[in-house]
Amino acid sequence: MNRILLTVFYFILLSILANFKAIAQSKPSHRLDIEKAQETWGKGNKNDAIKQYLDLLYYPEDLSRLERHEVYGELSEKLYDIHEYDAALEYSKKWHAIHPIAKEIPNIGNNVLAKFFSATGQHDSALYYMKKRIPGLLNYTTYAEKRNLLMSYNNIGYTSFLNDQFDSAQVYYKKVINYDDVFESYPGLYGLTVGNLGNLYQVNGNYEKALELTKIDLELNKNIIKYSYHNALIGVATCYYHLDSLHKSEQTLNDFFSDTGKEISPLLKAHQLMADIQKELGNYKNATTHLENYIRLKDSVTSSQKFHKEIAHQYSKVRFQFIEKDLELSKKETALTLARKSAQAFRYKIYLTFAIIIVVIIIFLFFVFKKAQKRKHALQRVQNKLLESELKNKQKDLSNFSTNLIYKRKFIDETQKKLKEIRKEPQTEMSQKILELIREFNNYASIDENIKSLQLDIDKVNSSFFEKLGNSFPALTQNEKELCGLLVLNFSSKDIAHLRNITPNAVKKARQTIRKKLPITATENLSNFLSNIN
Repeated sequence: MNRILLTVFYFILLSILANFKAIAQSKPSHRLDIEKAQETWGKGNKNDAIKQYLDLLYYPEDLSRLERHEVYGELSEKLYDIHEYDAALEYSKKWHAIHPIAKEIPNIGNNVLAKFFSATGQHDSALYYMKKRIPGLLNYTTYAEKRNLLMSYNNIGYTSFLNDQFDSAQVYYKKVINYDDVFESYPGLYGLTVGNLGNLYQVNGNYEKALELTKIDLELNKNIIKYSYHNALIGVATCYYHLDSLHKSEQTLNDFFSDTGKEISPLLKAHQLMADIQKELGNYKNATTHLENYIRLKDSVTSSQKFHKEIAHQYSKVRFQFIEKDLELSKKETALTLARKSAQAFRYKIYLTFAIIIVVIIIFLFFVFKKAQKRKHALQRVQNKLLESELKNKQKDLSNFSTNLIYKRKFIDETQKKLKEIRKEPQTEMSQKILELIREFNNYASIDENIKSLQLDIDKVNSSFFEKLGNSFPALTQNEKELCGLLVLNFSSKDIAHLRNITPNAVKKARQTIRKKLPITATENLSNFLSNIN
């Protein structure tokens, strides 16, 4: 009997110890602490509420998985509310990583991550998570699910717009606008999307089209989506302003200011735009008032954001090292991460070295090319100077021969007179006079040959000029090109007539024919035009 009682007592003792151990190992519930933080936030004590949430995460192992998931979600939303977007994104990642039904629904929480990535300006990542939601929304069965699909299209369009992907933004906006019965079933969403499309046209400077679309948003969302209505008022006023309808722009902004429930962002835009309008209208006092309101409101927002960020950073610095425990990264994974970063840094150094080498080679080749070009131009200048000098010498020679030719013609005229006089002389003196004339003829006999020799020299010097002239103006005849060569040498029509044994009037007509074949104005000098042919 005693043995039986001892066995029963031993069994009870083991049961008590087992229950005590289970109780000792169980985690305390922090449900009341979470609700207390929510209550503190609801009373407007945002900084105290954030501190309470962070205190819960001081030892995250004390929280159950569900509690940690809830705290991460609450904290990310609260930090987002006070514009601490980077910290909000980090907590949102933790929230997503331990989501209770993440395995059953892989894309759960994508919209939340997209929201925080967008807030931090990481629009590519935001678009990635937004688009991952679309396949799961296509098979909608309810009114709300269809609205979620259309709203997702609009959000993708707006985020694409923020990411400067204007074509993509337009595609997704039109997915909403062109959807069946969207206008009748979702007028507010339709107006919001049309307004966003109008904003896209406004950014591209098409203010007429932007005004047309934004007015639709203004009409549809007056009593549906208030923030869209307010943004539409600002958009319409902006379009009127750029279309020089200042009074219409002013009246639209007055409608905005008279409405209630305005957010900070459109209010700032409204004050700034109204200040510009009043300045254009000459109402400098009103312009100053709105500018002061804008500055005061801007400073207030900046000061508030700075204060909230300082508070969040103050409490999150120490807490973040404990939150990292939730990631459960092993030393091996950490070492691997560091090795990858080191390898990536090494690759970047190699790429940078190659880039520097390529740039140096390009610069070296560029300088070599420039030096070769300078040498070529210098050689060309020397050749041009030599050619110019040779042309001047030949011009002087030709001028001299032109003078001799004139003397020759005078000599012929004088000889004719002397022959007429000889006929009148007695027979005894006639032979003596004839011998004197023969001697004078011999002295001038070489003039024609010298002129022909000089003409060959001129043709040789002008060979490159004739080639360029023929390539540029193939309608010119050989005689006309030769005449152009003499004009480049600055010979007068009289000198050319002597050289070519034609009348000055013939030279004048030839010059007129050449001018008709060249692209030259009536007032432009023909010799100057020919000298500038390259």
